[in-house]
Amino acid sequence: MSNELLSPAEMSEADRLTIAAGPANGISLMRRAGEAVAAEVLKRYPSAKHIHVLCGPGNNGGDGYVVARLLAGSGVGTTIWSSGAPRPESDAALAAAESLVKSRPLSDFDAEFGSIVI
Repeated sequence: MSNELLSPAEMSEADRLTIAAGPANGISLMRRAGEAVAAEVLKRYPSAKHIHVLCGPGNNGGDGYVVARLLAGSGVGTTIWSSGAPRPESDAALAAAESLVKSRPLSDFDAEFGSIVI
């Protein structure tokens, strides 16, 4: 299996083409991405007690809000550290609103040794 890294512009274009082809919209892609990441984290770190999720104001941050919601829902202690609120009415804002995990300012983040950080 080969892996390819996409630039932000290439990823945006891949998302745009996927949404245009239907039936998925932006928030459903975000939820699917978050589900995949959360499942992989739980598989790799089944005994994790706490996970830190760093979220920016864009759609990648929105993916993080989904991941945090799912990890917290599975019983893992989860903290969201955000660099700013998502744009109003964006998919990221919807994902943030769905998450019950309280966000803290990214400027206060200081990971302890052995932390799991997404």
